[in-house]
Amino acid sequence: MTLLLESVPAFEDTWVECLGDLARYRMAIESSGLQDRKTWASITRHWYHKAADKRPNFGRIQQHLAVLAWPDMLQELFYYTKSLVSVGLFPPAGERITSFFQRVPNEPKPDYLLIFSSVFVTAHGTLLTQGSLSDFRMHVDLHLLYLNEYICQLGSEFKMHGVPITSCNFAAIFQYGSTNAVLSNEFKEGLAQDETNLDVLMNWTPVENLDTIEAEFCEYQNSQSQKKLVSYGAHVTFETLYTLLDQIGNKNVFPAVHAYLAFIWCMTRNDNSIRHVELVVPWRKLTVSLNAMIWSNMDFRVMERDEIPVAENRMCFPENFLFRGQVWSASGETNFVVFGNNAFT
Repeated sequence: MTLLLESVPAFEDTWVECLGDLARYRMAIESSGLQDRKTWASITRHWYHKAADKRPNFGRIQQHLAVLAWPDMLQELFYYTKSLVSVGLFPPAGERITSFFQRVPNEPKPDYLLIFSSVFVTAHGTLLTQGSLSDFRMHVDLHLLYLNEYICQLGSEFKMHGVPITSCNFAAIFQYGSTNAVLSNEFKEGLAQDETNLDVLMNWTPVENLDTIEAEFCEYQNSQSQKKLVSYGAHVTFETLYTLLDQIGNKNVFPAVHAYLAFIWCMTRNDNSIRHVELVVPWRKLTVSLNAMIWSNMDFRVMERDEIPVAENRMCFPENFLFRGQVWSASGETNFVVFGNNAFT
């Protein structure tokens, strides 16, 4: 297979995924020792990550990575939900994630980090399976209660743990790739639109129309339609952001906040999708947090321009790679580099 990779580069994507499959089979049959199994698991991840880098829109690759993430519940949920809300979603992941939710409550929770992961995953499992609303709210409250301690215990490691949490929340707003999902269908229709236009202001709701938006949002919550699930997903998503913004000055939450800003930006670029969530975005708290990042040597003329500043040196932050390929990010990926260098300065 490696020879094919070297000699038939036209099918490189296929060969890379096959190499991941072969390493995964070798890992599965390894019985001589745990270390050898871990070694083959590492090799498998290498090939699948390489395949995901080449084809970020393919949900099948994300599902492979979810299987390899065991026993890390948070990473499993991240990859499973990502496979369901990728541009090229992978429907069989729906069965996998259902069985994943069924075993989560039975897994041991010997430390605080696992308690947080278990509560967070259970909240999403309740929402995805449309379980009891009271149970969902209870798990969300526990998730928010434990989040601050989770951030403190992880320290700098939270920089890359926070983004999977936000990604799972965004998947909840998109109803985990359901065929009847409200926002997924809106975004798929919008992918054919011109992606070079940076004028996002036209999709914000005028101040004089806020009462209408509030009435519509309350109607979502009281309805029996799919829009009700969107409102629940929006609440857990932006309640999490509210908690993150309490960590003013903590640079470890910046990647997660960056992901939220990118998500909001992409929502504004797709017709009126922002109307589904803008009522629960903590705008005032977000403003305070962003103002706290201002340095004395910043050029205010750049921030005060009407257009979004585009960096000349188009580099990306590490978290940009984690939310590539999803339906919501596809509407803005051609300009995602904006958030990598200069958008917030």
